[in-house]
Amino acid sequence: MSRISIRVFLFFMIATLAACLIKPPDPAPEPWTKLEDYQNNTNIRVLYATPNELYILSDDEFARLNLDNELVEKRRFELPFAFSGRSAVSDHTFYQLIRNDSLRLEVNFHLTKNPDPIYRIKIEDFLQAGDAGFLEEREARNTGAYNDSGTQFIIPVIQVPDSYYAFFLFDIKLNLTNTAFESVELATRINVDLPAFSGNLNNVRYVDGFFYATSLDGAVRINPNTGTYQKIFEGWMLDVFKFDGKIYATGFGNILYVSENNGQSFDLVDLSDVGQAFQLEMVEIENEQILSQQAIGFPFSLIESDFSKGSELQLNEDFTSDFSAYQDIEYFNGKYYLTVFKELYHAEALIPQD
Repeated sequence: MSRISIRVFLFFMIATLAACLIKPPDPAPEPWTKLEDYQNNTNIRVLYATPNELYILSDDEFARLNLDNELVEKRRFELPFAFSGRSAVSDHTFYQLIRNDSLRLEVNFHLTKNPDPIYRIKIEDFLQAGDAGFLEEREARNTGAYNDSGTQFIIPVIQVPDSYYAFFLFDIKLNLTNTAFESVELATRINVDLPAFSGNLNNVRYVDGFFYATSLDGAVRINPNTGTYQKIFEGWMLDVFKFDGKIYATGFGNILYVSENNGQSFDLVDLSDVGQAFQLEMVEIENEQILSQQAIGFPFSLIESDFSKGSELQLNEDFTSDFSAYQDIEYFNGKYYLTVFKELYHAEALIPQD
């Protein structure tokens, strides 16, 4: 072999050996970390953060995590004949709307810090002249809603036979330690002029002293102090939320309205420069971040604070594409928590897709 051939051979050998010794770059870490040793029996439906605990609610379980992600409590419920809608949680109580063993529509109020007492209210107890019965609203994002202090709660049902929404507003009184019910009483019934059928109502919210209900046929603003309401929109409305001191409302077709007088009136926000790059639909505000979701279960999108653009959140590569997995997202103790079916994941930051 000639000297030139030997040199060429040695060059290629050294190059090949060097290539073998170069360590490939580490894969990028997944954005979401699974909370190990935690799994629900059924899909997680609702997350709710207090200053010291994270509440986790599914149809048949309620759990509490402390600031160290340690399990404080996990309780199982006796299964009813059927669940209806999506429950809501406050600091001291949560509710479930069920069909009991007699197939009667019933609201069950539970305490977050005491598993034993359950306050059961049969909706048929509120029948009035002209009422043949009540049906549940199954499809709304939030079927019922608490006020900020958890001392009032509102839930809509479908009146039969006239098919309008009757909103029942309850006053909730607990003992001084919030470990026992003193009373849960009907404060008022508000009959709302919205066509009522399951799937028409999109959401029920409490924002700055008023309850809001959005539907395919408009939206209403309910005053819990007077038991009255005003219709604030006629068209297809999706959600109402508060951000940066203003109240916003989303409408079908990427329409956004803003109110600067606490929801008494709304003005259209110009989104003409945004186009259809993203959709503002069902909105959650977590740690002053705007998150939008097409419907319960769909992936969340992160929206810029000026509503100029948005992008779906980065998810782990092995996360499912099944559009029923992502039921809720919540900010607690410096981290974001995301439900994925029966499991819970957390991340220190929300990362949009490129």
